[in-house]
Amino acid sequence: MADGLRYGMARRARQRRLTYGHAKGLTVGHATGLTYGHATGLTYGHATRSQKQNFLNQFSPSPLQMLNLMLIVV
Repeated sequence: MADGLRYGMARRARQRRLTYGHAKGLTVGHATGLTYGHATGLTYGHATRSQKQNFLNQFSPSPLQMLNLMLIVV
């Protein structure tokens, strides 16, 4: 009985860890990476050519933005 309960608790803990990893990792990656990529890339893609050029001239990615870009690629 105790072994069964312990096994059930261990499985629940493992599931919680997987769910937590999914929530923190993939959802955050989706929210920051993909939404960010969609907002900056595609929206600026729809901008006029001169606006795009101005944006590209001013754009210097921060480490966080580079991480988001890597998340998109992976």
